[in-house]
Amino acid sequence: MLRVEPTSKKVLVPKRLQQRLVQSYHDLLLHPGAATMVHTIAQEFYWRGMEADVHKLVDNCIVCLKTKHPTTRFGKLTPKSVEVRPWFEIAVDTIGPYGKKRFSALPIIDTATRLIEILPTLDATSMEAAYVMDRYWFARYPRPARCIHDGGSELKREFGGLLDSYGVESVPTTTRNTQANAVIERVHRVIGEKMRTKDIQRQGDWTDFLNNTMFAMRTSNHSMLKASPAQLAFGRDVFVDVAHTTDWTAEHRRKVEQVRTHNERENQGRAK
Repeated sequence: MLRVEPTSKKVLVPKRLQQRLVQSYHDLLLHPGAATMVHTIAQEFYWRGMEADVHKLVDNCIVCLKTKHPTTRFGKLTPKSVEVRPWFEIAVDTIGPYGKKRFSALPIIDTATRLIEILPTLDATSMEAAYVMDRYWFARYPRPARCIHDGGSELKREFGGLLDSYGVESVPTTTRNTQANAVIERVHRVIGEKMRTKDIQRQGDWTDFLNNTMFAMRTSNHSMLKASPAQLAFGRDVFVDVAHTTDWTAEHRRKVEQVRTHNERENQGRAK
């Protein structure tokens, strides 16, 4: 029988299950950092000392110790125009090729909810990008008003024609720093970190890895959004049958201030 903490109304996790729950979340979310773990678990569960338990597990995780390392990020983040409306804007980029088999993929992300699709590709051409975008985003989700994308050749020609045909504004990135777009930059970083925890040899391994990574990113609590992308997009938690509501007007005000503060803090530690 479940016990509920009276004040927070969260599920009280008994001592014998605490370690198992933390380990399960860490594995399912593909070895995220302690802050993401705490925010995600604390949405529905509570026990005294939870944060310390999470930090202890993450700090002693052999996989994390072997694969994660600090990096110097280049290029100052520019002031960002914030539009917080679900399905209004998406960001698209190509990733790869990775490894000897030159694996590649096309991440597509809704910039308000952070809901993401990460789709395997074979030849990274504009025609393939257009096909994947049409089949796996436009056929599944509400049509966006604009699309932020890299200015490379694989996202021109047929890809640009697809956007035109649907009346979606094309917004190519123009900065010399290809990671200046904060949303896509985070996608690159997360995929790169999680790749180092896996042994990927075949195309099937790559596809499985992308699906698992996509699930982890959709269900992890986002530090800025204070909810998971799945909660924001679908109004429900993935792990627990609990509804979630979002005040998007308040979210817009909060995000404008948070983005400004985040950019200032990030730029202090970036090389020019």
